[in-house]
Amino acid sequence: PAALSAPGGRDAPTDLRMKPRSGRLTGSWELMGRAERPAPQSEVARMCTRLRLPCLPALLLAMLPLGGAAAEALSQRWHLRSAAAASSRPAAADVSASDHDVQLTSEQADAVKSINEKALRAVQGMDQLLISCAQSSTAKQEELASLTAEVVSLRAALASNTAARSGASSAASMAKARRERLKDSLRDMQRQCDDQLAAAKRQREVLEKDLVNAQKLQSISSGCDNKALLQVSWAAALRREAAELRSNFSRRAFDEAVSRAQAAVDDANRGACLAEAWPGRASGQQKYSETACKQAAMAKGTTAKQRCAAFSVELQRMLRRVMAQQSQARTAENALRTKCAERTAVEQQRAKQAQQRQVEASEDLSRSLADAGILGGARDAKLKEEENLQKALKQDRKQCSLRLARLKMQLKDAVTMRKTLVPNAQDCMVSDWVWSECSQRCMQPGGKPGYKNGTRTIQLRPSKFGMACPPTLAKMPCGTQPCPQNCETSAWGEWGSCTATCGGGTQTRTRTILKSARYGGMACPSIEDRRVCNTGSCDRACRLGKWSKWSRCSRACRFDAQAPAGRRVRTREVSAPAVGQGSCPAETHKSRLRTGRCNKRLCGDKATCVGKETVLLMLDGSATANFTAQVEAAVGIASRASPAMPIGALAYGGTAQLLAPIGTDRAKLLQALKAAKAPGGAPELAKGVFLAKSIFLPGLAAAASGTPGTVLLLTDGAPVDFDESLTAAKELHAIGLRLLVGMMDQAKASTARRQVCRLVGKPCAAYVEAVNSWEQLAAQPWRFLSALCEDLSFPKTGVAAAP
Repeated sequence: PAALSAPGGRDAPTDLRMKPRSGRLTGSWELMGRAERPAPQSEVARMCTRLRLPCLPALLLAMLPLGGAAAEALSQRWHLRSAAAASSRPAAADVSASDHDVQLTSEQADAVKSINEKALRAVQGMDQLLISCAQSSTAKQEELASLTAEVVSLRAALASNTAARSGASSAASMAKARRERLKDSLRDMQRQCDDQLAAAKRQREVLEKDLVNAQKLQSISSGCDNKALLQVSWAAALRREAAELRSNFSRRAFDEAVSRAQAAVDDANRGACLAEAWPGRASGQQKYSETACKQAAMAKGTTAKQRCAAFSVELQRMLRRVMAQQSQARTAENALRTKCAERTAVEQQRAKQAQQRQVEASEDLSRSLADAGILGGARDAKLKEEENLQKALKQDRKQCSLRLARLKMQLKDAVTMRKTLVPNAQDCMVSDWVWSECSQRCMQPGGKPGYKNGTRTIQLRPSKFGMACPPTLAKMPCGTQPCPQNCETSAWGEWGSCTATCGGGTQTRTRTILKSARYGGMACPSIEDRRVCNTGSCDRACRLGKWSKWSRCSRACRFDAQAPAGRRVRTREVSAPAVGQGSCPAETHKSRLRTGRCNKRLCGDKATCVGKETVLLMLDGSATANFTAQVEAAVGIASRASPAMPIGALAYGGTAQLLAPIGTDRAKLLQALKAAKAPGGAPELAKGVFLAKSIFLPGLAAAASGTPGTVLLLTDGAPVDFDESLTAAKELHAIGLRLLVGMMDQAKASTARRQVCRLVGKPCAAYVEAVNSWEQLAAQPWRFLSALCEDLSFPKTGVAAAP
């Protein structure tokens, strides 16, 4: 209580020195020096009985577990009733209002002094109890606030974990669905590949059977002679064997062979007429009667022989074509099998990557579930700890109330006993405690607790026999709860390698926890981070190299006003091939091939070839070609070429033979051409190309000193050994030779045109001069000379060049 009525006028010590019991920061606190134990209730009862005092209220106060306010109110009510009872007593019992005139014996004075000391100790005990209870309550409340903060942090972590778990679950579901789709796609692709491979196999087997039939047809044709043609059995045998051909390609090849054989017979008749007229001809423009030539050939009996030779050559050509087609079918089947294997490997890799992503997503989900269990357990433990702390706080408050009630009862008993001796004693009156702010909010690791200072003032000095003043200064520990410790992590490490090179993978980086969160600090963030990488498709397009330099112009001039100008080209090679289903532009695509017009001027009739380009003429001397017309064209080219241009010639057919070595002796070359004989047989072009290669190789060229040059090939575009010829032509290109083709395109056959274009390379139009007949080829040597020459010399009287 703030004021106590007691005799005396002494002031109590003004400093309340306190220390922690047993060194605990949150334990009880007590005064420096030990206080005497107050009298037990039985002694108070005996004293009241001896002095005849109304002590029943004091006993009740000591027995009832009342709080401070309730006990104070009951005490005040009891004082009022005692005052009323005293006013109704006789005058002899009246007590003076002041204790200054009260005279006491030494025994009574010692008794009053003892009572006041006991009362002061009770007051000091109440101060100690109140400060200790307040300190304990504050510490528990700070701990409770820390627990509440930790619970909030754990709940936030659980919420974040729930979101992460939902994302991981969704990612796992999506990865699983993608994996199933890829598996279905893989099955569909394998089924499609199996169907395509089965179709390719059937086609190859059909061509293999046709190849056997074509061999039989060629064998039948080899037995052809003049008499056999008159027999029906020979033609019937051909028809029966041809009927066994199963593929459309083989049937078309047989029909073309028959047509070409008949055309060869007609060309042979025309060639015979030209050969007879050759010694007296000035040019290839002499007219003759085709009917007269046929009649002359029939009269000489040459038509049957020519027809046998033509059939033999064309059926041999057909056999080679079927063989090539069967080889292409086998190659296509193998390529399809390889492509299917590559596609299967790519799809399997995608499925594997999808499975890996599903595993990673499942691991993330399992990790999130495990983290959720840990966080949930930690939250429940903190909640339980919070509940127990609240119970302890409630129990402490209850104990403090009971102890305070006992001390107040002791104080009341002391005052009651003193009133029997000094009724009007005035006790010291002090104000309520005023506490400063705590010196620190929390306690750092290894630090000391903070303090807050309490002060109160003396409002009324005690009378002579009143109780002395209690301490007016006090200190109470505070800020004993450890400061919140936030989680601390290291910096992120480097990103790891991607789990996939294409099709989407993941990269991971990690960091370590340097200091865990404690005492309500911020929880640790995620220590693992992932990101998607290499999301590009596994199907990569090819990479192209740099553009080459422009090639030389394909023509030195235009041989007539309707002829196209020359062309020059530059190309880009593939530096890195396509991967998987990646695309790559074709060789003729504008991203890989560029062409430009050049040399638009007209050649003129009297222009001459200028330059030292080495030229080798290759004449088709097979049984189906017009060798005479080709010789005439070669003579025209050699006659108009510059004398400094080295020229040679060879003929090919069933065999290949050198007609004239490469050199600048024109008379010798013209003489060799006029005396040349066709080797006959089938047009086996590969033999002629290999001979040309040997001529141009270093050390073997007679006059060209191994210098690369140009090969002018005259053909009808249908060699019987195309695959071998294509291989040989590529070898010519590899050693730097330019291959030009003069093509007799009378049949307008698409197969022959495609084969010629494959022989010369891209662009085909820059390296092919097509004519409608052998006669046109013989009559237009300028057409080929303009393509052979690097430059032309135009005399002053020549035709003006076009702009």
